[in-house]
Amino acid sequence: MLVATSEVYRTTSTVLVGDDGACLLVDPGVTAQEVEGLVAAVAARGLRPLAVWSTHAHWDHRLDSPALSHLPRWGAVERGDDLRALTMQRDADDELARVLAHRPDDDPAPIGPGPSVLPRRPDGLLDWPGPAVRVLVHRAHASGHTALFLPGCGALVAGDMLSDDEVPLLDPAATDPVTDHRVALDAFAALGARLVVPGHGTVGHDVPARIAADRRYLDGLTDPAPAPDVRLRAPWLVAADAEQRALVARHR
Repeated sequence: MLVATSEVYRTTSTVLVGDDGACLLVDPGVTAQEVEGLVAAVAARGLRPLAVWSTHAHWDHRLDSPALSHLPRWGAVERGDDLRALTMQRDADDELARVLAHRPDDDPAPIGPGPSVLPRRPDGLLDWPGPAVRVLVHRAHASGHTALFLPGCGALVAGDMLSDDEVPLLDPAATDPVTDHRVALDAFAALGARLVVPGHGTVGHDVPARIAADRRYLDGLTDPAPAPDVRLRAPWLVAADAEQRALVARHR
């Protein structure tokens, strides 16, 4: 498994290596040069991408490159996918704009098509020529959010979950977003993962601690004086926290 990290939100791109040089690209991003660099690094190692996996349908996890446009898209197939809306969200993103302002020769990576197939066998494992990968589908953060667990090495590619940089970010369109998040955390805890690759942040061996931190944050959403969370540093996260407290209050 290989991991690259973007300057934009410390977004991770993961490469799962299979048999005979086959590989799966998970959430490649975020700028055009970063995705092109990832493709070049994969080729330099003699690896051959089979498909692009999108963990969920947010713009920063649906990115593309001319070098990847011929590949199938795997992940949970969601209805109502709106390429135009994702493109508008990407173009309005302040953090992406901040990074690109210092890179005059770089551009946003294009938005790719949504997943057309979820290649999961009846036993829950990924149908591909590589090591065993268990595919989990849940509703935390976004409907149809997926995670990939490699039991052989104990690694969990978690998508936008278990970040050491970001607090849990709820799906405002969900009926009960806090419960959705708790259910996903319980599923992760049951895996016994020894390493986590979050969609944003750093790879870590502290899986139980991250699960506990996310549970504390969820508990604190209804507390008028919650315990401080060290992840609430960036202004956009502080604003998101306030919005989530208001969201939870409306659901009570």
